Amino acid sequence: MATALIAIFRRRAIRYFDPIDIPAEVREQLLDAARLAPSSFNTQPYRFYWVETPGHRSIAARLCMGQTAAATASALVVAVADLGSLKSTFRQQLDWMRASGFSSDKLREYSRTAKVGRILFAPGPFGFFGAFKWLLFRLLHCWKIIGMPPLSRRDQLKWATKSTALACQNLMIAAEVLGWNS
Repeated sequence: MATALIAIFRRRAIRYFDPIDIPAEVREQLLDAARLAPSSFNTQPYRFYWVETPGHRSIAARLCMGQTAAATASALVVAVADLGSLKSTFRQQLDWMRASGFSSDKLREYSRTAKVGRILFAPGPFGFFGAFKWLLFRLLHCWKIIGMPPLSRRDQLKWATKSTALACQNLMIAAEVLGWNS
């Protein structure tokens, strides 16, 4: 059986952790796995905060309603759905593509796709653009079935929360594959 499937079947929610040091390289591997989770238009609408100092962990554990797992963890990863990250994510992706030597055609294509993505995900002032999108996509569905973009700020938050949850799942499965509990 594939390593990832073994990790999925073996992973359990741990309630009490022994104090250990987590090497920086493991931290980076876990965060990289989380960052590579799928998201619409490759937007990654989330931020991760690695909390490992005792004082900060104590504060975070209180915010987790004093759960034993949070109180005893050697490090906590705080995942935050962040709608404000969309523009910077597109910019960083474009910078990475330039540095990696992508052709000008690919850069133009990505820029167009990113612009369309930002437009599709914007609800507009007072939700007017959301109402227009709803009508437009209903008409388009007469000819072709395609996904419905978020229509309102609330829809955007749901979408970002789902993407954040996928990233957290990647992080937890990666931890199990690397032999760490989560």
